Amino acid sequence: MRLRRSEYPPPVRGRVEVAAWPHNNLQRFIRRIEVRVSVGIRTYRTPLVMADPVLLPCPADLGLLIAGTEIEAIENRVHEFSQLWLLRPCHGTEDLDPVHWTQLAQFIPTP
Repeated sequence: MRLRRSEYPPPVRGRVEVAAWPHNNLQRFIRRIEVRVSVGIRTYRTPLVMADPVLLPCPADLGLLIAGTEIEAIENRVHEFSQLWLLRPCHGTEDLDPVHWTQLAQFIPTP
């Protein structure tokens, strides 16, 4: 299923961390990327977690495109969903420029 642009979730402002996930139920080494947000002096994990991230070619001024897989256990079965994240650096609480979807579309893989 592919989301319409109107269905995209709102942007999340946080810190991106990449780590190894060597001990998992899939019996293989997995690289994991996740977003953490800061509230006061504490940092919290968000539900934004992706396995096996791959950096896709994209002009740096548009941001970083990262493709990967969301792994979720539903009713004792493992489900995998493809994801695509657009990461853009920001500082403080400044407003982000709008996303240039028309320029970005040529770099997004289609099945």
